Amino acid sequence: MSTSFSFKELRGAIRAWRRYGFFSLNQREAEIIDAVYSRLASRPLRKLSAAG
Repeated sequence: MSTSFSFKELRGAIRAWRRYGFFSLNQREAEIIDAVYSRLASRPLRKLSAAG
């Protein structure tokens, strides 16, 4: 793996940022972001450089 983070770690960081107020997202936006990262995390990680 060429990246220093996993999608699970990224989702965890986003949740922590929301919890501590670093993101000012409403609930719908938060759900959309969680859904996007869940979908990305379930895919084969073959083109990570394009995702960044």
